[in-house]
Amino acid sequence: MTQPVSNDMSHIAEARSRVYELLASVYNRLPDSDFITMLMKHDVLSLLTYATSDYTASDLQREELEQGIQALELFQKQAGEANRDEMITRLGVDRTRLYRGLKRGYGPPPPYESVYQGSHTVMAESALQVKNVYSDCGYRPPPIGNEPPDYIGIEIDFLRFLCREEASSWRSQDKNKAQEYMNKEYDFLNNHVVSWIPRFCAEALTHAKEDFYRGISRLTSAYVVLDAERLQRLITKDTHG
Repeated sequence: MTQPVSNDMSHIAEARSRVYELLASVYNRLPDSDFITMLMKHDVLSLLTYATSDYTASDLQREELEQGIQALELFQKQAGEANRDEMITRLGVDRTRLYRGLKRGYGPPPPYESVYQGSHTVMAESALQVKNVYSDCGYRPPPIGNEPPDYIGIEIDFLRFLCREEASSWRSQDKNKAQEYMNKEYDFLNNHVVSWIPRFCAEALTHAKEDFYRGISRLTSAYVVLDAERLQRLITKDTHG
């Protein structure tokens, strides 16, 4: 593979890593002033636009992506005008509703893969599976309390890690290692992420009160599905190319 192509693949993998980093931060961080400042950076929108520009999406998926990005644009405008302490409080209340699974009817079931795969216990088989995948890849989950390994924010952060390692491999001209990471990304997306995160996001969308979290739900759901499809095309192209 020529160096220009390796550079292109490195840039794509790096952009994907940064999108997953952004999404993971929403699920892993409590809303505070620094969180809002990070989301108000103009390069957030540029990143999302660039990272999703070459996807082959259905009309529905494209609409979900566009609505998610528009929600972040609206949030940036509102955050620049609103009282920051009030906004932090509103986001905190909605985050608790959506991601803590406090009680039936108040919000969706908590965002753990095991829950959406039908288990009634934490650290069920799916959680143990992803824990082993993390260990095999040398990934250490971020310290975010007592969340199990199949928490949505950890699974998305793992994809950030894989994409970052892929980008590094392309920069080092190690095509075989880069392809290994692409295959790991594809397997994890299809065996874990895509099988449950879009269902959680659909649930969260019906319970969210803030436009920001509605947008994040749409963006997360569409992005993981489209990313899996793009990886499949890239892997198939490289295999037959």
